[in-house]
Amino acid sequence: MGLLDTGTIPAKVRMVFEGPQTKRLYWGAWVLLGLFMATQDLSRIADFSAKMILEVVLLNLAQNLVWGVLSLLTLRVIQRCPLYASPPWWHWFIHLLTSVAITLAGLVLIGALAFLLEPPKVELFQAFRRFVTAYFSFEYLVGYWGVVGIHEALQLLKRYREREIKVSLLEAKVAQAQLRAIKMQLNPHFLFNTLNAVSALMHSDPSTADRMLVKLSQLLRLSLEQSREEETSLGQELTFLEGYLEIERMRFGNRLRVIFEVPSSLLEAQVPAFVLQPLVESAIQRGISERFDGGTIRICAKKDGGLLCLEVQDEATVARISLPLSMHDSSPLFQGSVQPA
Repeated sequence: MGLLDTGTIPAKVRMVFEGPQTKRLYWGAWVLLGLFMATQDLSRIADFSAKMILEVVLLNLAQNLVWGVLSLLTLRVIQRCPLYASPPWWHWFIHLLTSVAITLAGLVLIGALAFLLEPPKVELFQAFRRFVTAYFSFEYLVGYWGVVGIHEALQLLKRYREREIKVSLLEAKVAQAQLRAIKMQLNPHFLFNTLNAVSALMHSDPSTADRMLVKLSQLLRLSLEQSREEETSLGQELTFLEGYLEIERMRFGNRLRVIFEVPSSLLEAQVPAFVLQPLVESAIQRGISERFDGGTIRICAKKDGGLLCLEVQDEATVARISLPLSMHDSSPLFQGSVQPA
């Protein structure tokens, strides 16, 4: 089994080697570092032969490949004993022992490689002891803890991003639940008001009451179609709103005047279903039903950067909603008056 064989690396550590390109980048980085260190060693030698160049290059390459393998073992220890999210004390203790053990193992392996190229002239154990004493450096320990620190920082960043995604999904679910609640409240409330109006007109103006029932059935059919979707196009929303306003015009007559100021280029923008009807209903209650001469309801839509701004204005107040601008390629149904883009 060679140094490049990752078959025995644990699954969590093999994430470093998910593709051939990643493998090449990882080991290529260690090879380049070995070549760089070899040039540094050769620059300090005044007179060297071709054999010496080969030995120095091979030794530095072998040393760095050893550290590459030990770095994978370091990742295995980190996966087993993570340090983020309030780890137990023995995780720190294991890393302390492992950092010393991996540093000593690296020095022993590098020493063995050096002795293969140039056999020692003293007893092997004594030669190893001298080698470790001469080459041991706290930089190796710093390297171990550097790998630990980088890995833990990436894990914290990953957890932070996962938490952000969960929060975003939760906010989306809350918004959907609120939208469903509005829909559940909207249909009975509107139906109640309309049926009251029909009841009031049944004896005084039967033809108007009949037309109001027809419009109500059409509106409820369109409402059921739109209720299957969380979002609809602004054109479809205005079509539904126009049906609602036709019923309200039967109730208020010339007292209710409506102006649409909607660029045709925005009719395909996506909006929550039934977003405008509650605003228009409130505007009618404030600006029409309580005024003897009625009033004008102005319904506006405009683009503001990446936002779609909707406004419903009566004689007294203005209600505004800003939504992320998202376009849909379906044809809008709204056939009312719009402003040119």
